[in-house]
Order: sequence, then structure tokens, then C-alpha cells
Amino acid sequence: MASAVGEAERETATGVARIQATGTALTMIFTLVEQQAGEIGAIHQMMEHLLRSARSLSEALNTISEITTHTSASTRTVAQQMQQLALLALQLRTSVEVFTIKDNRMPSEPWNQQLGVR
Repeated sequence: MASAVGEAERETATGVARIQATGTALTMIFTLVEQQAGEIGAIHQMMEHLLRSARSLSEALNTISEITTHTSASTRTVAQQMQQLALLALQLRTSVEVFTIKDNRMPSEPWNQQLGVR
């Protein structure tokens, strides 16, 4: 009977040791899971920040695209107006060439006094 009691004590001690080892392992697993949850939370926050940054960047790029489109249209308009101005200047030059000074003398009175304009 003493051997049966000794055997039971040994088995009980082995069972307790296994339970303690299992408890330690579960505590370690729980700690690691908590760490991973914290890391996942941090990653989630970083991803939200990156998403906000990407949205802001997208909005800025859209604004730049709109400005570029508007500037391009304005540049085309100005170029067309400059061509029209050059054509008008050429026409004015052609019209003015009709009026030539017959002699090289300068008039004694300014042009506005000659015409009676003050």
C-alpha cells in the first residue's frame, strides 16, 4: 500500500508539474498574443495615416492637374492673341508705310500743333 501511495504522489507531482508548465506556456502565449495585438493596432494606425496621406496627395495632384489644364488653355489663348496682335501690327505697319515723309526735314511745330490739337 505504501508503494501505491508513493506512486500516486509521484503521479500527482508529475501532473502538477505538467499543469504548471502548461500554465506557464499559456501565460507566455497570452503575452505574445497581447504583443501581437498591440503591433497589429500600431500597424492599423500607420495604415490609416498612410491612407489619409494618400488621399491628401491624390487631392493635391488633382488640383495640380486642374491648374495645369487651365494654364495650358490660357497659354493657348495668349498664343492665339499674340498671333492676332502680330497680324494687326503687320497690317498697321503696311498702312503706315503708305504715309511717307516727302522730305527729310523735321516740322518746326509738333504734330499736335500742326493739326490744331492741344
